[in-house]
Amino acid sequence: MRVFFATGANFRANLNLTVQIVTGMVLVAGVLLARAKRFRAHGACMTAVLLLNLVMIALVMWPSFHQLALPGVVKHFGRRYETIAAVHGFLGASGELLGCIS
Repeated sequence: MRVFFATGANFRANLNLTVQIVTGMVLVAGVLLARAKRFRAHGACMTAVLLLNLVMIALVMWPSFHQLALPGVVKHFGRRYETIAAVHGFLGASGELLGCIS
């Protein structure tokens, strides 16, 4: 399948990047809605972002982490690549979990 960024990444990675850029824009819109005291719209906006991010984690991020990073994290924790991958995964999972419980 053809990619839409000239990065050498596969389609799923490019799709994830696009979704994350759109997610960032929607998060900014959510902040603006909250500042305008439109809390119901803000909540709907944040819920949409949370659910979309959860789908992207399940379909793209977790399989990639599981295949490429997790074996190295288990064997070689302390190397830069594995440490960054583990910290990124932990912070991302923590943020998603906090979003789900609040």
